Amino acid sequence: MKTLTRFMLMIVILSGLFSLTYASELTPAQINFVIDNSDTHVFMPEHPVKRVIVSITQASDKSTGEERAEYNEQGLLSKYSGRFSYSPGSPEYMSIRVEVTQPELNQWRSEQKISGVPPYHRTVKIIDGKVIIEEAENGQPASFLEEKSWVKDDTGQVLTLGSGTDMADETYELSFRFNQQGQLASSSFENIVYGEYGYVSQIQNRFGYSAEHRLTSFNQSSVFYLASETPLPEETVIKYTAYDEYGNWTQKVEHTDGESMTYQRKIEYW
Repeated sequence: MKTLTRFMLMIVILSGLFSLTYASELTPAQINFVIDNSDTHVFMPEHPVKRVIVSITQASDKSTGEERAEYNEQGLLSKYSGRFSYSPGSPEYMSIRVEVTQPELNQWRSEQKISGVPPYHRTVKIIDGKVIIEEAENGQPASFLEEKSWVKDDTGQVLTLGSGTDMADETYELSFRFNQQGQLASSSFENIVYGEYGYVSQIQNRFGYSAEHRLTSFNQSSVFYLASETPLPEETVIKYTAYDEYGNWTQKVEHTDGESMTYQRKIEYW
């Protein structure tokens, strides 16, 4: 199922370990995107959000899922949980659970559990103005990313992260572009593993906003293929169709290669 493929790509984009020397310049909302690159955390800045629930209300492939997130009074993500079941009854059926908790100030630990797969752990810490992300899979240390550049111009800010020097057979690059209002305008990800059993994974995300800074659209182009395969790009288009009195989206419709899903987001404010 295409939806499952896309979610597995998002698992890849969330992996890695990097040190960010510019963390003190990032707003809480921007840090949230580093922790979890998702429109779940896109809000208008004027009214602080306490918690949200995002649920799939309708899906052409019968998928189900729900996300819950909580934030402190400064808008920083403090807790996240998600449960997803994709394509029940099909060969690609998979149940996924994600947990993110904040055991102490400025530290987030996540655990991803996928049916039949050993747990994947990831810890995000902000220490002395730096973001440090550690991950472990099957008890083994994973690859890491580190900052390459932090560029500010008339259109906003761009943060680019790249793989470390000890990854001779693999490259990572992750980039976030924020507009002048500090909102996430786009993000990109590329992971290439070289060799006979290598693969390429690429994701491009683009967010659209209205003149009032409301989130109105999201487009994702993604591709994952082995070295011996021909790339088959996948396109996802999301339209946000309902908003609350503060301009935050409460409903969206997602289309991916002939499949569609409708989501509802409930928001509680401080």
